Amino acid sequence: MKIKVLLYCVLAASVLAGCKVSKDEKGTIVKVNPEFTIDLFEQLGEPRIFQFKVATIEKQECTNYSISTYSTLTFNQVALNVNDLVPPIDCIEGEAPATTISDVGLLPLGYFYLFINLKNTIKNDGLLKVYQDSIAVDLNSRDGLEMVHEVLYRIPETVIWGYTAYNNKEAGAGYANSFLTELTGMTEPAEFQQGYYGYFKLDEAGDLILSPAPNHTYFKTFLFSYHGDVKGLEDLLYSYRSDSIGTGVEFAIFTGSGKTL
Repeated sequence: MKIKVLLYCVLAASVLAGCKVSKDEKGTIVKVNPEFTIDLFEQLGEPRIFQFKVATIEKQECTNYSISTYSTLTFNQVALNVNDLVPPIDCIEGEAPATTISDVGLLPLGYFYLFINLKNTIKNDGLLKVYQDSIAVDLNSRDGLEMVHEVLYRIPETVIWGYTAYNNKEAGAGYANSFLTELTGMTEPAEFQQGYYGYFKLDEAGDLILSPAPNHTYFKTFLFSYHGDVKGLEDLLYSYRSDSIGTGVEFAIFTGSGKTL
C-alpha cells in the first residue's frame, strides 16, 4: 500500500507540486499545493452565461499565456476541466499569470454536483448552488486550487453602475459632480449587501470597487436602480461628453442587462 501511495505522489508531483504522505497516518494523502486560482463570473446579457475564470498562481514568462480548459453542464452536474498551459505564438514579454475563461452556460436555479479536475490527475468535488440572487460553491476539497470567491452575487437587470474619471481636478471635478447630480435625480438608491458581484465589489463601507478600476488620477463611482428607458441615460452621456470635450473627463455607465453606454 505504501509503495502505491508513494508512486501516486511521484506522478502527481510531475503536474502539481506539493503532494505528500502524512507521517501520522501512513498511506494518507494530505495536501496538493495550489497551482491554479478559480473565480466565479456571470457574463451579463441575453442569456446570462456563467463562467469560471482560471489563472495560474505562478507567473509565466510571457504576459499572453493561456490555459486549455473545457466545462460541461448537464441536468444535475457542472464540471470544469483544467488541462495544460498554452504558450503564445508571439510572446508578449513580461511576467504574468496564464489566464482563461471557461464558459459553462445559462444556469437554471437549483443545486448541481460540481467537479473540478486538474490535468486529469487531481479531482475535487462539491456543490454549485444557484439561487435567484447568488451563485455559491461548496467544495469538499481544494487540492491544487484556490477559490478567489466562493459566492458570486447576481446583478439585477434594473441596476446601473459606472464612474466619472479625470486627471485634471480643476477641469474635471465640476463636470463629474454635475453629471452625478443629474444621474441621481433620474435614479433610485440601490441597496446591496457587501460582497463580490463579478463586475464590481461592495466593501464593508458600502463603497463600489470596480474591476478593473478607471485608469485616471481621480474618479467617482456610482450604483443605482434605474427603471427608465436606456435612451435617457444615453442622452445624458451624450450631453456631458459633448460639453466636456478637451477636458479629459470620462463618463461610463454599465447596465444589468449587459450594455456598456
